[in-house]
Amino acid sequence: MLIMNMDEKIINNLIDKNYLVGKLKKNSLGKFKKSANEVFYFETCQNKYVLKIYKTKTEHLDNNFDILYELKSKYNLPFIVPIKTINKKYSIKFEDFKLVLFPFVKGKEYSSNNDSHLILAANTLGKFHKVSRDIINNINFQNQKDIFNLNYIKKIIIKISNLKSDSIYLEIFQDYLSKINLELSFIESNLEKTKSNFLEKSSSLIHADYWPEQLLYSENEIVGILDSDDLVVCYPEWELISAVRKFSKVTDSNSFRGKFSYFDLNKINIFLSEYKKTFGQIALFQLDVSVLIRKSMLDAICFFISKILDENDIYWVEPLNDMFKQLIWFKENENEFVKNILF
Repeated sequence: MLIMNMDEKIINNLIDKNYLVGKLKKNSLGKFKKSANEVFYFETCQNKYVLKIYKTKTEHLDNNFDILYELKSKYNLPFIVPIKTINKKYSIKFEDFKLVLFPFVKGKEYSSNNDSHLILAANTLGKFHKVSRDIINNINFQNQKDIFNLNYIKKIIIKISNLKSDSIYLEIFQDYLSKINLELSFIESNLEKTKSNFLEKSSSLIHADYWPEQLLYSENEIVGILDSDDLVVCYPEWELISAVRKFSKVTDSNSFRGKFSYFDLNKINIFLSEYKKTFGQIALFQLDVSVLIRKSMLDAICFFISKILDENDIYWVEPLNDMFKQLIWFKENENEFVKNILF
């Protein structure tokens, strides 16, 4: 559901009434595409800003932003903290939605050819995981992620199984279904052992969507981590494994298989080495890595399928196909991949 009639005049009135940032410059209002929430950008006589409109559950937002403020002010982590209203609030209410104003942060996008970008991404993630362990011991943070819960994957399996015969996705998704079931079977058969390996591990906060496109760079530093409004308590090892996959991915357009994605083992080594410099040592068993990497990839696959089926959004078809290519490569090179994680 989209917010109706959210035009320049309405936004200008909301900003002028609730913030001390000046009026919008004429014709400066724009809108970002492909966002789970509606996101606008604009300019005033003072600066450039981003206005994010939250359509999903927002109960945790204020607590989340308080934590972001502490992470930025106390630990110098590059989270982008919202601008408070004249009433010292992080958000304003409009219809059934919450509106949050952020400063616009200018930066360069992540470059896979720049090892310094990879190093900074790993250092920052390790530092965030380490310091957030102290934070969650002193607060009552309810938003938690159960990495061993398979209900979402099973829900998508049912949804594919129930596709009608005239569905344009039936044939291709039935092929995907067999692959998903195969990986799910591996996870389920090893789940209890992996869970027992995690019993003594400590949780931290995780970003929950830490990947290259979320980072902004300037010279030799990260100046912004985007979409940090959904922090959750979880095992840092989960986000580490997920980040290793995302930051080591390479796409070869000249492969004999056609456009093909795989994981660069050298990038994995760099990321893990730099992560440990700020986080400390990590302890994972080979089985842990095999289960977590499969679960991470299945979660992404099911998210893409959900977007296609529920919203009929073909934008997600290519990422979905690419994820299956990554899964193929991982299974062909699993021993070497895991060995590099555990070095």
